Amino acid sequence: MANYKPLGVPFDRKFRNDANENFKTIDTVAEKAKTDAATAIDTANKAKTESADAKTKVDSVQTQLNNIVIESGTSDAEVIQARGAAPVLNERLNGIDVQVSDNAQAIVSAHEDARGFAVTASSNEAPIICIARRTSVQSIPDQTAGGTTEVLWNAEDIDSDGMHVNTTTDSARMTIKKAGIYRLEASINWAGVNAGIREVLIYKNGAALERTTMTVNQSSNVTAQVSATDVANVGDYYTIRVRQTSGGNLDIQTSISKFSALRIGTAVGPRGGIKFESSFAYRGISMYPNTILPERVFIQSDPVRGTSRQVARIHTRSIDNEVLYPRVQLATNSILAVGDEFYVGFGVYIPEDFEVIDGPDNDVMLHEIYGPPFNGGAPNSLRIFGNNFALFPDIDSYPTPQWTMPIIKGAWVDFVFRYKLSTDPAVGYVELSVNKGTGFENQLINGVQRYYHATLKAGVNDSGSNYSTIKVAYDAQSVRDEVTILFANHRIGYDTFNSVDPGSYA
Repeated sequence: MANYKPLGVPFDRKFRNDANENFKTIDTVAEKAKTDAATAIDTANKAKTESADAKTKVDSVQTQLNNIVIESGTSDAEVIQARGAAPVLNERLNGIDVQVSDNAQAIVSAHEDARGFAVTASSNEAPIICIARRTSVQSIPDQTAGGTTEVLWNAEDIDSDGMHVNTTTDSARMTIKKAGIYRLEASINWAGVNAGIREVLIYKNGAALERTTMTVNQSSNVTAQVSATDVANVGDYYTIRVRQTSGGNLDIQTSISKFSALRIGTAVGPRGGIKFESSFAYRGISMYPNTILPERVFIQSDPVRGTSRQVARIHTRSIDNEVLYPRVQLATNSILAVGDEFYVGFGVYIPEDFEVIDGPDNDVMLHEIYGPPFNGGAPNSLRIFGNNFALFPDIDSYPTPQWTMPIIKGAWVDFVFRYKLSTDPAVGYVELSVNKGTGFENQLINGVQRYYHATLKAGVNDSGSNYSTIKVAYDAQSVRDEVTILFANHRIGYDTFNSVDPGSYA
């Protein structure tokens, strides 16, 4: 609860000053309630309404006192009016503060419950917040070829828990000192150059958590913002990384460029945002309601990490000719609808004895987003194509992929896709990040970070909700006799990149 200054009976200058300070405190509490309400989802509507009612009461008291004509002396009648039913004005103010605080907590709780984890908070806890900033420009190199640059923060506006340290090695980090749910936000102001993209990413413990990408179409300065809500443990650290493709070095400007972390409560329950998780260790393949030849899927210990992780080994043979071509497939429920924006993650392990065979008839499909009417090739598919991983978001371009990367045998490669499903090629998109053991790297698809296309293709997969698959499939005309590929931690999440990280290098 906020601490209000006690108000005496005489309606003098000290009374007015103390009352004004109390109202400033109320405004701070109320503004926090409104901010929380802005991030709450539909299930928090009732709590938002209650918070608005409490704010109205605050405004009513403020208006009544503002209308009091202050002259020398006192105005006992007006003081009585300001007190309402409370014996003194201070008690009335504290009562309103309790109501605002309770409603703010209800909003946060409802919001986080809907995302998959519970939150508890105490109005008696001092707020934990850190806001770091730059006091000088930081030059960022052009990274059209990929990669990101870490932003360094050399000053704080506030740091109530010692999360930020201004040293050469640590100034990029905010390190958590008290576990809980944190709201993370960054705002990067770029110097004006009318070319390329500007990307801002939140990293947690060296892995991408959330990102935002914008295409620049103006010569004046632009500001890119990114935010995330995350469960943090003591010792977890967050950084901000950026990427720009203007064609030359570009400065991050001071003042507006800031990075903040605010603790909003204590997490209780599972990680938020997960829509689907394979859980091979505990449920085998029972999480997949749509399977093809499940007897060709074998759950085993990780060939790299041993018994600490269970993975799925899919073994497809040429005799497994199901619907014109050999395939063994694990597919989720049809939970991906038009308009959905989500992440899909999984790890892929190619055995050392995998045979590389060139030619479009010999590619191996590993993943797709697909749905009814199931007519033709999926517009979102990952394959092994010759000696490369290859992505075909636009199946009409086959056999020319929009992205490739050399395969790696005997090691895990973690993939995280970000999709938005739409029949409109200006709205639907796919993004891809890959971790080969040195951290996730953003991939350029046809030269861009976010590749826009019709992720729901008319007459192919646009007449109902889609599913996500992991599979081993190849053409019936292929010279292959059999193929074995291993998969780990297939996940779908709606909130953050980190929620679907396969974790092969955690």
